[in-house]
Amino acid sequence: LSRLQENAPFAVSGGLQAELSRALLGGLESVQGGVLLLRAGQRGTLAGSALRLPDGSSASPSLWVWHHLLEPLEKSGWAVLALLNTLEGLPTELGGYGEPIELPPPTLEESRRFVRLKLPYLPPPEVERIVGQAGRDYEALGLLTLLAGMETEEGGRLPALRDERLRDFLEALSVACPPSWLDVDSSLLSSLLERRSLEDLPALERAFLETSGRGRVRPTSRPLLEKLLERYPHDRVERRRKLHARAATLSEERSEIERALEHALEAGDGIGVVRLCLDSTPPVPFGSLENAWRRLKSEGNLPLEGFERLTLAVVEHYTTLGRFQHPSLDEALEVLKSSPNPASKLLTQVRAVERAVEEARFEDARAALQHLPDPMSTGSQTLELGAPTRGELALAHVALLRWEGQAALALRYVEVAAGCAAESDLEPLEGRTRFWRGLIHKDLGQWEGALHDLSSVSGSSIPLLAAR
Repeated sequence: LSRLQENAPFAVSGGLQAELSRALLGGLESVQGGVLLLRAGQRGTLAGSALRLPDGSSASPSLWVWHHLLEPLEKSGWAVLALLNTLEGLPTELGGYGEPIELPPPTLEESRRFVRLKLPYLPPPEVERIVGQAGRDYEALGLLTLLAGMETEEGGRLPALRDERLRDFLEALSVACPPSWLDVDSSLLSSLLERRSLEDLPALERAFLETSGRGRVRPTSRPLLEKLLERYPHDRVERRRKLHARAATLSEERSEIERALEHALEAGDGIGVVRLCLDSTPPVPFGSLENAWRRLKSEGNLPLEGFERLTLAVVEHYTTLGRFQHPSLDEALEVLKSSPNPASKLLTQVRAVERAVEEARFEDARAALQHLPDPMSTGSQTLELGAPTRGELALAHVALLRWEGQAALALRYVEVAAGCAAESDLEPLEGRTRFWRGLIHKDLGQWEGALHDLSSVSGSSIPLLAAR
């Protein structure tokens, strides 16, 4: 067993398994007769290696038991009782073993008796739950009974399990339906499992699923699912990362953007997170975007450009809402202050001016603007800022000039911002430009102009600005 390796050549693995079976048979020969009970289920491994015949070909547990044990023992004098899951691959004539007897699925009463025999302390409702989930399948009944015992004080500990196909199924189910979601689309789970339908699953795996309506499923017992996965000895991190990456793609294809975002975060796909947050249709709710930003900020493994795009979206949200005192805005601006990008650094100064105006600290706002380039200037220093930054800077002047009563000059800066918005084709900047122009027209009693500008803002696709 110790010489078996998962990645060994098929022929080597087959030879070692044949050697193992000869050792078992040799041990039986030293015993003078007796009764031998054998059971072969749906799936199995040896020391983590797939079951193989001596020539290296793969074998089901039933075929392995027949070739390595039952056939050599046919004339040994042992009384053998073997319970096989299938006869596929076995010869039509079984020699001295006679005709196979097909064992029918257990009746409901037989299933109940089995559970009560194994777990006599289990309450009747729990017995009925296990029987119902097992669906008259021997393996499902046995495993669910074992798991139910594990959940009770009397049940003891569950040993490490090595059924890799079951592990892969449980891992996929755990990833597809995390605790933050009640259920999952059955087609998404079947795609994650690379199956045409969940109906193709063996009864043992179906026992871990229950329908929640509308073509959706959920784990029958999430605590049980996680406890069982903990018993697998292999490292789960990389396997789960790949599953989350695949689940993110499948969720996005189904327009479940928030779900896709959660999977992308778990997969460590920072670039995918930024794309889902900023470029998705329908858009991600801001609460989800901000949570993603905070997580990426704490992990710090995203390229600077992508993280700054997300940080700017947080700044944009609170600025558009006019909530300049919000702690999250302070936190985001602090991030931009340390940016090597001059435009990002300048934006923090612009927002500081807007905050000073909102708090009626007009002298502070004026002093700060004096240290910044004038967006009306045509000098190279100003033009190098780029249209979006010049537009934001112009609107900072507008905010201060309006409170100082300099409406005519404020309108000139509005036109600068409007030109920058048109040049950069940024709807948020264009919307804020119309917003400020509408306010100044209102201040001047120019009702038609004010109504035109403010109405165009209220009909825009920027909900926060429309509400303001």
